[in-house]
Amino acid sequence: MPWVAVDKDRTEAIYSKKPLRSERIWLDRPHPSTRVNDTMNLPPGSIERLIGRRLTWEHEPVELTEETLATESKIAELLQLQNQVVSELTFQRNKLRAEVERLKSLAKQVEVTDEEIEKNMPSPDVTRDLAKKNWTRERMKK
Repeated sequence: MPWVAVDKDRTEAIYSKKPLRSERIWLDRPHPSTRVNDTMNLPPGSIERLIGRRLTWEHEPVELTEETLATESKIAELLQLQNQVVSELTFQRNKLRAEVERLKSLAKQVEVTDEEIEKNMPSPDVTRDLAKKNWTRERMKK
């Protein structure tokens, strides 16, 4: 029977056999270098819908048996949720690709290379510091 477990980063997955705990993830084999991979990630909330309770990293893996599985309608609901997640991710990916192409086109129009953009882009720390200063100024005005 399959097993389900939750990684330290809250990734939910299903395994063909009982997984082994590593530092921050569950492994389906003793050595990660082994090529066989019988694992599939699940959308968030899937395990709770399957077994009727929430699992965390602190819990041991749960074997999916007749006693732990939810009803057929719950499984159908889970498959529908998975399809919705895949559709939304595909939509978001396509949206991001279109935005990247638009930005590349704009960069070509002003004859700026990607390297020049990266070179002149402020670091995340500078951007965060400027945002804090602007926020503080706005608060002081009120």
